[in-house]
Amino acid sequence: MTGNFCYDTDIVPGIKMENFADYQVAKECKIVVIVGTHKATARNLDVSIYNNFGGNLEDVITISGVPARLDGIEYPEGVVGIVLATGPGNTKVFRSLNLREQFKIDEFDAASFGEVRIDGSSDGQVLHFTITSMKVVN
Repeated sequence: MTGNFCYDTDIVPGIKMENFADYQVAKECKIVVIVGTHKATARNLDVSIYNNFGGNLEDVITISGVPARLDGIEYPEGVVGIVLATGPGNTKVFRSLNLREQFKIDEFDAASFGEVRIDGSSDGQVLHFTITSMKVVN
């Protein structure tokens, strides 16, 4: 399994609060997941960051795009996305709400997964995967 996504680390968040920021990513950016001969993609990326959330999760980043396209078929209500999160008390991964260029997956002790959904229903998930490493691709 491989995948990639892109965003500009210099963009300004559309929503920013004390411990939360949400970014709308440029239209030319997309998320791509390839498993075997299957390929899932999505544009219209949204990136949300929580820094020291103070709950059952602390530092969280979600990157997701819509609509999902799986093996060339578009699913208007589908989503392709990833989640990285730290557990209670682990507030040392993010120092700010700024977008990052690098992620050390082993620092995210609560969640490091992705999924492809063709819709929002309980059986809409067609792929769930664990993220074991990430690197910056230029």
